[in-house]
Amino acid sequence: MRIALLTAGSRGDLQPFLALAAALEAQGAICTLAAPAEFAALAASRGVAFHPTRASASELMKSGELSAARTDTPLRALSLLSDPRFLERLIGMQEDFAAACEGAEAIVYHPGAAVGRTLARERGIPSVLASPFPFAATKDHPSLLFAAPRLPRFLNRTTHRLFREAFWMATKPSLKRYLERTGRKGMRLENPMRAEGPKLVSCSPRVFPSAPGVPSFGYWFLEPAADAPLPAGLDAFLREGPPPVYVGFGSMGNGAEAQWITGAVMGALQRTGDRAILATGSGGLVPPADLPDRIRVVGSVDHDRLFPHCAAIVHHGGAGTTAEGFRAGVPMVLVPHGNDQPGWGRRVHELGTGPAPIPARALTAERLAAALEEARSPGVVAAARALGEGIRSEHGARDAAAWILERIG
Repeated sequence: MRIALLTAGSRGDLQPFLALAAALEAQGAICTLAAPAEFAALAASRGVAFHPTRASASELMKSGELSAARTDTPLRALSLLSDPRFLERLIGMQEDFAAACEGAEAIVYHPGAAVGRTLARERGIPSVLASPFPFAATKDHPSLLFAAPRLPRFLNRTTHRLFREAFWMATKPSLKRYLERTGRKGMRLENPMRAEGPKLVSCSPRVFPSAPGVPSFGYWFLEPAADAPLPAGLDAFLREGPPPVYVGFGSMGNGAEAQWITGAVMGALQRTGDRAILATGSGGLVPPADLPDRIRVVGSVDHDRLFPHCAAIVHHGGAGTTAEGFRAGVPMVLVPHGNDQPGWGRRVHELGTGPAPIPARALTAERLAAALEEARSPGVVAAARALGEGIRSEHGARDAAAWILERIG
């Protein structure tokens, strides 16, 4: 069976889909993955056919307006997806998704690629909504975008409904405009997160239990590539002393914000005396040139290879980075900048695998040093290790692929 997989967003959205594509191919499917062009090399490294799309999450994040929205309200950040400055590129993305689906016998799509459902209905082929984040309504936990500050439990289902509607309102304009341009103005549009049809989520049920009708078999992890070593010198650094602290904020922060966050990190490491690896990402950290030998700097590094060797992981709370921290079984200190990151920080703390999150705007050397000490406490270490063992026993991508093929075959 020929399956088109459509995903939109950052690397945290891409990697689960790439892992799912690999698992589907291992079970006999022929897959094409449509995603931003910046991920072509990563897909090629896993042998998955790739179709590039024009809209890039990392490029949009460099926009001053969208970057500012990271630390503003979640709903404002979502609303920017329908901003006229971005809309034309998002319409182009719909065109690219449609091209990737030529000849497909089934479509698996990200919530941000709702055109997948529309194309499947139009062509009379099956489709599956595959989400890299939890979205189904549950009374037990709020939507990740509404997890801070803490709300009364009876509002949990409402927060999920609000998120689903807000996400749909943000992604609908580009889909609607694409259909109008291609002569399909009267086509009925449905919010795929509410509509009938098979849906599933990339998440461990040990982190968030499966919601009714939306199963979670485990995270869809990419396994480490056999020929992907750690950056030069990092292996030796890891062998030279006790496990280091990892600090990295990906694309979060730039300019003055990155400067003072770096200052707080350096002050905390001076207080604790830890060995550390600082990942600069695309500007989230700007380490000084005169670093002590116990601190190493990398641009970026494969989390799945490095995290198991660390004593603690300090990061922004992106869904993908958090998942890798859970899998490694290492305590985490989250410094959320906005959007769903405070929600992941809250969940890490609820699970006992890290201290309470420190909002980026409230980060100080003193607070981070205290959080690192708490992260190394026996109870937190034990909880992180136990959760990691459980997550590593799951086969999320394999089981999700089997579930999909059973429903579309």
